[in-house]
Amino acid sequence: MFKHTPSSLMRVTLWFLAWVVLIDVGLNLLGAVAAPRSGGIGALGRYLEYGRSVEGKLAAILGAGTSAPNSVVAAGWLDPMAWKALPAHKATPDQTLVAVYGQSFAFRALEHARSAQPKLVLRKIGGPAAPLSHSYAAYQLDKGSHQADVVVIGVLASAIGKSGSISGLAFSFENPTPFTFPSYSLQNGQLVAEAPELGTEKAFRSAFAQRGEAWARFAQQLHDHNPSLDGFTFQQSVLDRSALIRLARRGWVSSKNAELPSTVADQLPLAARMLTDISQHTRATNARLIVLLLQDKGSDPLVSQSLAPLLRARGIAVVDSADFINPKDPRNFVSDGHFTPEGDKRLAKEVLHLIEAR
Repeated sequence: MFKHTPSSLMRVTLWFLAWVVLIDVGLNLLGAVAAPRSGGIGALGRYLEYGRSVEGKLAAILGAGTSAPNSVVAAGWLDPMAWKALPAHKATPDQTLVAVYGQSFAFRALEHARSAQPKLVLRKIGGPAAPLSHSYAAYQLDKGSHQADVVVIGVLASAIGKSGSISGLAFSFENPTPFTFPSYSLQNGQLVAEAPELGTEKAFRSAFAQRGEAWARFAQQLHDHNPSLDGFTFQQSVLDRSALIRLARRGWVSSKNAELPSTVADQLPLAARMLTDISQHTRATNARLIVLLLQDKGSDPLVSQSLAPLLRARGIAVVDSADFINPKDPRNFVSDGHFTPEGDKRLAKEVLHLIEAR
């Protein structure tokens, strides 16, 4: 019989901790060596960074002075001043000005439409994986700044449940995007907006640099709208230096997200109301509204099954990707999750048909 004395247990514990530290240091060194390189080991280095806290990722992409230009940080902000350079009028009577609000899925389809019909002029406003609440807010801010013949709203099915958020920081823990937008709710039949604490890239950068009261209010607002974004997930700390902790954090976030109830069904009445509001305004201005329902890989089919017939019953033109692109077939998607070029071209064909029917 082996007897475990206190001293032997202590030695085992110390050896175990020593090996854990050694493994952690080794992984960190491997990640540091891999970071500048491409290929297999470089991919491992990036993988080890996915579990860094949200603030830790922001510190990395913003730079030491939080002022370095970065396309991820700049994307998606609701800034009408930045839209002044976009086409607002037709240059010739035979052109068709199309205002597009959404995300890259919608933009890719409309770019194909323009390639097929060069008379289309595109005014594109959106954000990475932007939910409908972002597109609705963008349209409300932008609707008096152009004379579009057609308005296209891209509704990404996987983002419907995120319409209650206030920032792209809540969308993807691994690749967060800072842009913000209002959160909407229906109260007594009316749309009510809650504005984000930080509404511009400049305000965001300043608040993050100071990490004072403004940032604390924003972080609390983020948590209120996305309870899974807790302190362990969000706040930067010394734990970010540990590769093992980063791996554990990534698993923690995945498990928490898997346990969250789906909010798609709850958001559909809100989505229908937003799109109906836009439809009423476009009709009043003699523009045509086209809703582009984008059933991306792994998204809830309820968006197509419920929202498409409801909108059509209200006289709103709908192009539903699920009608001709099977979202359950991985062959219909490229590695970054977008539709294949063939899928984009099919969407473009359907949109062009509706534009020309006008």
